[in-house]
Amino acid sequence: MKRAGVDVFEEMLRGIPEDQRRIASRMQYEIDRCFYHYGEQFRYPREGVMRRSLRAVVRSLRATIAASRRRRACGDGLRRILSTAYCEGGGYHLLDDYLRLAGFHAVAPVWEPSWHRQIVSVNGLFRVVRKLQNMLERGSAADMLSAPTFTLAGRLDSLLEDLIREHRLHGLLVASDMPFFERSAIEAFRRAERPTVLFLHGLPGRYAPPDDDRTDFLVVWGEKIRDLYISAGFDGSKIRVSGNPMLNHKPPAVLRCSTDDVLVLTKAMSGAQNSDRIRIPDRTRCVVYLLMVQRVLQRRGVRGARLRVHPSENPRWYERMIGTGFYSVDCAPLELSLRRATIVIGPASTVFLHSLWRGVTYVVFEPTYQGEDFFSMVPPAPFDGSDARVPVAHTEEELERLLREQPKTDPSILSEYVRIPFDISFMKDIVP
Repeated sequence: MKRAGVDVFEEMLRGIPEDQRRIASRMQYEIDRCFYHYGEQFRYPREGVMRRSLRAVVRSLRATIAASRRRRACGDGLRRILSTAYCEGGGYHLLDDYLRLAGFHAVAPVWEPSWHRQIVSVNGLFRVVRKLQNMLERGSAADMLSAPTFTLAGRLDSLLEDLIREHRLHGLLVASDMPFFERSAIEAFRRAERPTVLFLHGLPGRYAPPDDDRTDFLVVWGEKIRDLYISAGFDGSKIRVSGNPMLNHKPPAVLRCSTDDVLVLTKAMSGAQNSDRIRIPDRTRCVVYLLMVQRVLQRRGVRGARLRVHPSENPRWYERMIGTGFYSVDCAPLELSLRRATIVIGPASTVFLHSLWRGVTYVVFEPTYQGEDFFSMVPPAPFDGSDARVPVAHTEEELERLLREQPKTDPSILSEYVRIPFDISFMKDIVP
């Protein structure tokens, strides 16, 4: 599927043989990062990846050693599945515990080692993975589209088939279907006629195939999320609803709502393109968003607020760009941060759910121009103002009115976005 707009990725693929184009298509996410994921704004910008790669090697080795010392026994009757999936806020081990109850033993691939999972490999796989990781993390776009990289990718395909066969893997679970290794594994399991499953770990920021549509099955938190995917053209028969074990209880009926302790979330910019359309982001709008919120709060008599950045962002960059006179960076665990907050202001975010579940009002602020947000995206429901149960502000004036009138989100909407109780018993049917 070609993306709308001028696409450097498509231009670089011109003249490449068809068999190599098939491999190159899996690198779209990483090649995009060469052109878009740079600068101090990001926590790990691509130009600083050499130091991060060293940490990744150490992490891989330490996790491998730890796993070899305390492997979790597979047990009789449990089916092995290769997994990079996790529960948002609960890590790998929480999902794995539920998988064991459903009859599965999750094991980790060498490109995504885990302290809590047995790591499986075959002879030669770790070496090939490390070479490809170095190329994808440090190399240029031209390096990625070179003959040596295509040779390594072909070798990876063969080794993944060996991995599936030797370790008797029944299926694949992934947290994303965009990165190279996940896409390679999805294709390998498909060739082996083994099911693949994408476990979403948050509220989608968009509903646009082919992203989230490359696996055989898609697992989402709630019925409303499934309906939104179907409305976007996804096949409803492949979507399953699980809930979220971190939000596995009834939310409070009364929400805190005052400006005594304001928590503001950043409007984060992506470091890669989506697969449906080229969008050229302007990072200054990350700052503009916060200045708009600051002006409104100051008009309401608020002297300062806590600022929580997206995990992909560098909080020091924000401090240098906007100073520390009004905002103070909050790096506490999310649960502790929400526990002390009396109101949260932010864009479309999974924190919307966590905030309401912890009894604090979340005010949605999504400045839009001609129906699109600061980064040329259409805010998804319920952040687009289409549901009267969720108050949404699109301008400073609307945000000030919401803070003055203090309308609260209707709690009835939460059961539509998160099923209770958490249940993945359907895994027995889709991964035989």
